[in-house]
Amino acid sequence: VLIASQLFFLFSLDQDWAVQNIVPLFNLSENSARAIQAWHGYLGWGRWSEELLAYLMPLFEEAFPRLHADFGKEQRKRFCEYLAGIACHSSINPIQNGWINRFLLSVTEEERVMWAAYVRGMLKGMKEPAVENAWNNWIKIYWRNRIEGIPVRLADTEASEMVEWTVWFKASFPDVAESVYKGPVPKREHSILFEELMESDLLTRHPGAVARFVFYLLRNRVVPLYYFDPIVKIVHTLKPFPEARNDLVQICQQ
Repeated sequence: VLIASQLFFLFSLDQDWAVQNIVPLFNLSENSARAIQAWHGYLGWGRWSEELLAYLMPLFEEAFPRLHADFGKEQRKRFCEYLAGIACHSSINPIQNGWINRFLLSVTEEERVMWAAYVRGMLKGMKEPAVENAWNNWIKIYWRNRIEGIPVRLADTEASEMVEWTVWFKASFPDVAESVYKGPVPKREHSILFEELMESDLLTRHPGAVARFVFYLLRNRVVPLYYFDPIVKIVHTLKPFPEARNDLVQICQQ
C-alpha cells in the first residue's frame, strides 16, 4: 500500500525500476487482492505525470469493470477524480483515445455521476484558455454524443452535475447552454449556480444567452431558490442589454 502510494516519486527516481517492480502491483488479472491494495495506496496519495500515464492508463482501464464491485465508495470517488484530472489536464484526448467511452460502458450510473462532479471541479480550477481548449477538443463532442446515446444515454443525474459546468466556459457559454437545453432537464438539490452567474462576467459578455439560461433554470425549477438576491442582481445587470429584454420579462414573471 505504501510503496504503491509513492509510485510517482519512485518513478521519478528510477523509471525502469518502478515499471518493473511497482507497476505490476496494480495488475488485477495477476493478483486481484494485491492490486486492490495497491490501488488503495495510490488513490490515497498518488500523483501522475505524462510519462507515468503511458503505464497507468492501461491499469486504469483494467479496473473499469471492477470499480463498482471491488472498490469502496471513497476509492471510487478518488478514481473518478483522477480520471477527471486526466481528461482535463493530460495530453490524452479522451474522445480520440476512446478511454472515456470504455469507462462509461464499464461502470454504473453512480460512477458516471461522480466523474461529472469532479470534471466541474477541474474546470473551476482551470484558466480560460485551457477550459475553452477542453470544450473544443473533447467536451463539446462528449456532450453531443451523450445526448445522442453514445455510448450510453445521458442520465438525469449526470445532466444535473453537468449543468454546473456552464459558468466556467467564458467564450463558448452560449454553445454550452444550448447543450444543456438539448439534454435531460437537470435537477439540483443544492446549488450556488445563480450566485456563480451573478459574480461572473458572463452577464456582460453574453447577456442574451445568460438571460435565456436563467429563464430556463427558473422555468424548470432546476436550482432551488432560497433567496432572490442573486436573481435581482442578475436582472439589474442585464437590464441595459436589448438582446436580454424578452427573457428578462419571462424571468420577472417566473
